[in-house]
Amino acid sequence: MWSRSDQRRAYWAAAAIIACVVLYAMLAGCSSTQRIANAATDVRVKAVESEQRFDAIRERAAVVRLEADAIVDEAASGAKASAAIARNADVIAREVPGVQDRPSEWLGTLTWLAIAAVAVAAVVLVWQLGLGRLTRTIFGWVPRRQMAAAKLLDEASSDYATTTVEEAVAAMRGMDPEFDAAWRRRRLRDEL
Repeated sequence: MWSRSDQRRAYWAAAAIIACVVLYAMLAGCSSTQRIANAATDVRVKAVESEQRFDAIRERAAVVRLEADAIVDEAASGAKASAAIARNADVIAREVPGVQDRPSEWLGTLTWLAIAAVAVAAVVLVWQLGLGRLTRTIFGWVPRRQMAAAKLLDEASSDYATTTVEEAVAAMRGMDPEFDAAWRRRRLRDEL
């Protein structure tokens, strides 16, 4: 079993992996066509606002008459340019649905790395939560140490025993530090 500090490190590592996956999802979540459409919409809004400003300037200049001809001409040019920008933004917005997203190559690699990291984090968390033993039992997997201990005890308890119980206990204590600690604690308690 892991020490408490190892468990804390494992939990923090799992939390860091999950945080990285969330960050990846946030960064990669917006497609390039969506970004193009958003930018085209923003350009169109700003072009319409600019056109309205130029119209307001032209109207004010007509009233004031100070260098009115130059101001009116510039405002009219600005309004025409803004109208052209707005028309081009509309063309972009209409054409965006026909554009296909092509994810970059590193994004595919990053996706697989994120999936692997989540899988590792899930296994670590399942194991640390104590569900590892349950999972091993369900699938019928028994560790080699446990199989060797069962074999020793079976040999020690059979009628044709080639191994004594003391030898089996000594072997089990040598194989499993936890069993050895439990054995010592039990012996200490019996002696008191």
